[in-house]
Amino acid sequence: MSIFEAKDYRSYLKVHIKGLPNKGRGELSRIAHALNVNTTLLSQIFAGTRDFNLEQGLQLSKYLGHTELETEFFLLMVQVERAGTHDLKLLFQKKMQTLKTEALKLSKRITTERTLDEHEKSVFYSSWIYSATHLFTSLSAKGVSVEDVCERFDISRSKANEILQFLLRSGLCTEDNGRFKMGVQSTFVSQGSPHLLKHHSNWRVKAIQKSESLKEKEMMFTGQVSISEKDFAELREHLQPRAGRAAAGVSAGTVERSVRAAQRRLRPRAAGKTAAAARRRVQRHRAASADVDDVDRGRLRRQPRPRRVLG
Repeated sequence: MSIFEAKDYRSYLKVHIKGLPNKGRGELSRIAHALNVNTTLLSQIFAGTRDFNLEQGLQLSKYLGHTELETEFFLLMVQVERAGTHDLKLLFQKKMQTLKTEALKLSKRITTERTLDEHEKSVFYSSWIYSATHLFTSLSAKGVSVEDVCERFDISRSKANEILQFLLRSGLCTEDNGRFKMGVQSTFVSQGSPHLLKHHSNWRVKAIQKSESLKEKEMMFTGQVSISEKDFAELREHLQPRAGRAAAGVSAGTVERSVRAAQRRLRPRAAGKTAAAARRRVQRHRAASADVDDVDRGRLRRQPRPRRVLG
């Protein structure tokens, strides 16, 4: 549930807590600890006999990982409940409606192609987590929630919200009822960009970290090959258009089917088949190290030629 759809802060908090893992068991105690109050006061607030003061509302908003706009809206909801006159309530409710309209315009920005400005690039390519979260939002046609991102990447709700709000502002994601979906389907760093090296190093470092906790059913492989300049030029011409088509992304309607198909392909095979597949991979790797002059329906023709090792 988006905070901008809530009628009051009590209903918003109840829905939020219920949506947490284990239906929010123990969350009231954690909130009480964050606000430095006892749980009795929280029970009275949720029952409607007491209200948060503005200082407690601000602290709670920080605990929930709200953005600046969400924090302002949350504090207005607190002020509506604390207002002593009807006119004051109307004033705060009018301000809430203004913020709600602003948030709606932001969340409905839908674009398929957009060039990030330099500031957005500096943030997006600063860490692998931004592009990883961007890709994660494509895995479900229903979108993903802040809690989904927290659980998948083991990060705090505040950090997850910060990342999703950046993706939303930059048009890389859209938001509907608290669910985030991929907007712009692909990003590209051109050669010569100051962000290129950072982008590559982010994912290479992440791959090295992942290799330390690799599971038996997973595999990483690094190999070196030597290839002539002519064959390298032909290989590059062969791969470039395919890389472009891959970067174009996958349509939203095929996301879940693609994920299910990938999961089927990644299921562990029988031991005999796995061993046979491993032998075939070794054979292909050995063949790749040869100087390939031509490929004719899968048959490799070897021609003696000076070789150059490309890094």
